[in-house]
Amino acid sequence: MGDPDLFLEIEYKSKKTQSFSLWMHKENHSATIMNNEDTQTVYHVSKKQADPFMLLIEERL
Repeated sequence: MGDPDLFLEIEYKSKKTQSFSLWMHKENHSATIMNNEDTQTVYHVSKKQADPFMLLIEERL
């Protein structure tokens, strides 16, 4: 896979953090996400799930 479109870092209330790489596939409105601590596993995010997330990201960029 090529370089991700975004790197995300999530900090939980417990102060634990997790980092993720995100690839956005605008041609079919889906996405792929990977937990950076488990680079052997990627998750496909369907159009229905990805659309609201992609809109939120685009608003913030």
